[in-house]
Amino acid sequence: MKTAENEQLEELQSHIDCLKEESQEKDREILYLKEQLDWFKRQIFGQKSERVVSLLNRNQLLFEGFDALDAQEKEQTEDSPAHKRRKPNRKGQDAITLGPNLPLKTVIIDVPEEEKICKETGISLVQIGVETTHKLAHEPGSYSIKEIIRPK
Repeated sequence: MKTAENEQLEELQSHIDCLKEESQEKDREILYLKEQLDWFKRQIFGQKSERVVSLLNRNQLLFEGFDALDAQEKEQTEDSPAHKRRKPNRKGQDAITLGPNLPLKTVIIDVPEEEKICKETGISLVQIGVETTHKLAHEPGSYSIKEIIRPK
């Protein structure tokens, strides 16, 4: 009888050992997955050095010979307010000049006659100006200037 009980005890002990090993393996896997989860949380929700400059040590940003550049940058930022923007002064420097020997083709884009009369009073409207646009037109083998006139 003792042999049958001993066999059962040994079988139960080996079963317990297997369960302990499985439990330890699962604990290691859970710990590994928790570490991964914490890393991903830090990557997504944590502070980034690129985002927060105020947490940096200011002495790390100083290099020999760059003090003069830093002072010039401060002067430029203090002189120009952030809300004002300067428009570039072009003065026609980048305008394209076309030769006078190119043929000129004029196109007049006018409103229909029905729209030249006021709908409320019935009085004919008066032309107050003309808007002119010049474009370079390409036809196979030649170029020309297309002048578009729009009466106002």
